[in-house]
Amino acid sequence: MTAHPIGDGIHHATSSYGLGGLFMNWRSKRGPSPAAIRFGDRLRTRRMMLGMSQTELGAALNVTFQQIQKYERGINSVSASGLEKLAATLGVHIGYFFRGQLPENGQDDSSEVDLAALLATPEGVALCAAFQHIESQAMRNAAIKLLQGMMTQH
Repeated sequence: MTAHPIGDGIHHATSSYGLGGLFMNWRSKRGPSPAAIRFGDRLRTRRMMLGMSQTELGAALNVTFQQIQKYERGINSVSASGLEKLAATLGVHIGYFFRGQLPENGQDDSSEVDLAALLATPEGVALCAAFQHIESQAMRNAAIKLLQGMMTQH
């Protein structure tokens, strides 16, 4: 491993050699950063929304499914050129992976719904897909009311 050229020496970089070494593993000894975890959540969300497996995405990027798992868990980071290929493969703009970041003051507004976290689960994707197929506005409102009632009952 080579030391990160900028920083306090706690980061290391190794190439996965996927896409000619375009994907890099920048990790801290203390675990993935919150930004890396949020990026991975967005990646997983989009992949699941498309019904794509980790194996299929890995094949499209010329990396293993294990590498995709590492991106989704925030263990490995993606280089700029790898990010371009990833965004193109998933049919999104690069900015998609960075929307919803914490404000500059670093304060999280816990009252906001974390849609990325919801859509990163099979249940969240199934719930959203089912809701989209409800054509009646009255039925949609009834479903929302039912779920809100369940929420207060824990």
